[in-house]
Amino acid sequence: MSGLYYVFVKWVPGMGNKDWVVTQAATQGRHLLCFSSRYDADEFYREFQDTLPNRGLTRASPQFWVQRSQRENEVVHFQQDLTHGVQFCRVMSSFKLHDAYTDSAPILGQQVTGPDWLSGGCFFIRNRRQPNLYWGVHGTHVHASESYRTKFRINLVGNADSKGQVLIRKDQVTVSVVAETVTSSQGTGQRKEYLGASGGRLKVSDNPYKWTFEELVCNGIGVRWESDPAFPAGSISGAEQVQVPILWHMSDEADEWELC
Repeated sequence: MSGLYYVFVKWVPGMGNKDWVVTQAATQGRHLLCFSSRYDADEFYREFQDTLPNRGLTRASPQFWVQRSQRENEVVHFQQDLTHGVQFCRVMSSFKLHDAYTDSAPILGQQVTGPDWLSGGCFFIRNRRQPNLYWGVHGTHVHASESYRTKFRINLVGNADSKGQVLIRKDQVTVSVVAETVTSSQGTGQRKEYLGASGGRLKVSDNPYKWTFEELVCNGIGVRWESDPAFPAGSISGAEQVQVPILWHMSDEADEWELC
């Protein structure tokens, strides 16, 4: 998600601190991180956890993180350790917010609604610029639709313990259709499970297909108006051909999407 993205970090003192330290954490210990995108924020979080796994960083929501440490200044030091490198020094800035004893108002960034993007989660997928446009499975193809939508489950590839892991752009994932019953001329049955691509078009099949998370949300999927294979010419009275927005795996003309 391009554009500025803010994260509020709250310091919580470690166990065994005196009452005055707990009070200090309640009135101070507040930091605002500004990133160039939500993708950068989540990658910073993953890097923090991978590089400093015992530093007590957790998240209550995508934009509210909690840092548990013995001293508040450790919060800033840990952040600086990760921003010295090229990866984050150009995409992240941090501010210490005013404490509870000042008259100045705190800095508040825009709120982004919706669920955390975690492995194993179930999501609708919609266009970021036109949020009423959702991915919807029709037959074996996937359309961009304002009238219906399909829920998908996204899982990290190759890690049995990855449920709940924050998804970042470089992750390899599989996308499956949340179980639903479909009716066709052949009768009633379960929807094919996995989302993939065939001949450029997004399709569902019984075989797992590996995506990078970046391809799904910001660098690989676009829309083309064309005839729907489910409605050949002459199949609908008065219509020679039905044109619908079908999702394609592409690069130069890709749109930006978000999980919700």
